[in-house]
Amino acid sequence: MTVDVQMYGFAMERDLLLSPSFRILELNLFQVEFRILVSWEPLTAAPPRVIADRFRLAANLVLIDNVRVNGVSGSMILDTGTSTMLLNLPRLDGGSVRPAADHGVLGGAGGTTRAVNRVWVSEFAWQDLRMGRFETIGMDLTHLEKQLGCPILGIIGFRTIRQYDLTVDYDRKEVTLCRLEASGERLDARQCPADAIRMPFELAGPLPVVPVTIGGEQLRFGVDTGATATVIDRSVDLRLSQAHYRELDRSYYVGVDNQRRVTRRLQLHRTRVGPTDFDGMIAVVGDLAHLRRDFGIRLDGLLGYEFLRRRPMT
Repeated sequence: MTVDVQMYGFAMERDLLLSPSFRILELNLFQVEFRILVSWEPLTAAPPRVIADRFRLAANLVLIDNVRVNGVSGSMILDTGTSTMLLNLPRLDGGSVRPAADHGVLGGAGGTTRAVNRVWVSEFAWQDLRMGRFETIGMDLTHLEKQLGCPILGIIGFRTIRQYDLTVDYDRKEVTLCRLEASGERLDARQCPADAIRMPFELAGPLPVVPVTIGGEQLRFGVDTGATATVIDRSVDLRLSQAHYRELDRSYYVGVDNQRRVTRRLQLHRTRVGPTDFDGMIAVVGDLAHLRRDFGIRLDGLLGYEFLRRRPMT
């Protein structure tokens, strides 16, 4: 059977083996081989109440400019679906990279993995948000730079901004982070945009999870600013009636392992996200098994750019 376990502040699904008399025989807390211990990103200055910045889109990804890591200034992708900061090794001083013997692997939506290393971060700065003296993950993101058409220092993940309420406005190309009180209310008096999408969610690992209905099928989707498209897991695709989608074409994507893959692109019918109608939303079929394997998260899909661009999302 599968149970929810609280680990590192997250609810994760883990396999539990019971005897016929319901005694616990085995509980697999760690179901992925990964030998990099990623530390929490400690603040080196008082956290700002608000971070308001412009961003640019590159291949449907949110790109933040003027970020500094270990004395190097550049751009980073803002990806709420990545649990921790991920740095691009070729752009950093080699002295910050730890020995390759302490390595791990990173899963992706293609169902495969890519080798990673440890990186020591002496300084991270995004406007007045300043952190330092922690270890995180590094890998070669050259293939991602080729897709974007520009150099990047890496990816800003969930843990870096976990104390903030995030609003992304794709029309205005603006991102706003408001620091939260212990109660979950914003410290800043600004209100959410009037046309922002608001709905309750649960947190699974780094991802907010919301209810999605496709043709009467009740599903759970994660909201991910790092997903360039809305993704339906292949297991759900097999369950959907053909009356509830139209196959548009076949397209290609490049996964975290730099391999090119073909996928089906669908137009969804009778689709709702929470209480809001999103009939006609475009999605691609992918493999989300890595979320289950690496984080114990079971999801039916990811809501990415196609969903987020329609209205400001808080």
